[in-house]
Amino acid sequence: MTVFLHRRWYVMYYTYLIGLIFSLSSSSTSVTALAVKGGLPVLSFQLPRFVTNFLPKPPQDQFDIKEKKHDLLESISNTNSGKTATTEQQRSILSQVRQIETSNPPPSTLFTDKTQIEKLDGVWFLKYTSPSSIDDDDDDADDDGADEEKGEEDDEQWTPTIAEDSKIETRQIRMQGSVSAAGITVDVSNKDTRQIFNFDSDGEVTVSNEVELDFGMVVVGGGVRPSDLVYNRLIVSFTICQLILKNGFILDLGFLFAILSIVRGTPDAGWLETTYVDDDIRLGRGNKGTMFILTREK
Repeated sequence: MTVFLHRRWYVMYYTYLIGLIFSLSSSSTSVTALAVKGGLPVLSFQLPRFVTNFLPKPPQDQFDIKEKKHDLLESISNTNSGKTATTEQQRSILSQVRQIETSNPPPSTLFTDKTQIEKLDGVWFLKYTSPSSIDDDDDDADDDGADEEKGEEDDEQWTPTIAEDSKIETRQIRMQGSVSAAGITVDVSNKDTRQIFNFDSDGEVTVSNEVELDFGMVVVGGGVRPSDLVYNRLIVSFTICQLILKNGFILDLGFLFAILSIVRGTPDAGWLETTYVDDDIRLGRGNKGTMFILTREK
């Protein structure tokens, strides 16, 4: 029994010395102590930094895209596609959208990779629209806390990276729950609104925007092509504008776009950037500063 205790003290003694040497050689602050507790020696020292660097790290908070998307869709619910969203709601939603955009930007092969094209192709349902920024005049709150929060959000505000053709209008418009195409604005609040991308096998791409109204449906669309300047931007040339009444009568107003293209000197009417896309949600920004949230779900 005596031999066993002596051996135990020897082990603890040499362990203490080793720990002391490590502690002194480490650049980190270390505390080493040898105490007796319950008749048994207790050794306590902080491991040197070069040892702790190899130890497993506690899990870090990760960006949960599924949770962020769920929170975003919750935030835009009951806003009539953005029409009745308050200034505070708009700012909060823009902040949520910006988090998703910056954390998960689309790849540079957005319009060339088959998998990415399949994500874009088909029918999307518009759930929310708003300006991409909120002006001071839009803010009813004038307390210091609100101003500070607004300043922080402005730092993360989306802005176009590169201007396109100067003939494409980029004057910012203040629209909530509405869409605009070449000067034609349609209120989409509480209306079934679809955006349909069609990528055909020949490489041609078209887009069609359809809004269900009380008297029928408005259809605005045309051809699109990838921008040469911004990898996630599509240039739109509108050629189709139809009012399809419920009695089957179709009023074709496409000639208006033809006239506008002559006046502008280019068929390019606008552009749309896809800032995030996956199998069930798509975020976008337009040349007039409008932010869009669309889903595959009706």
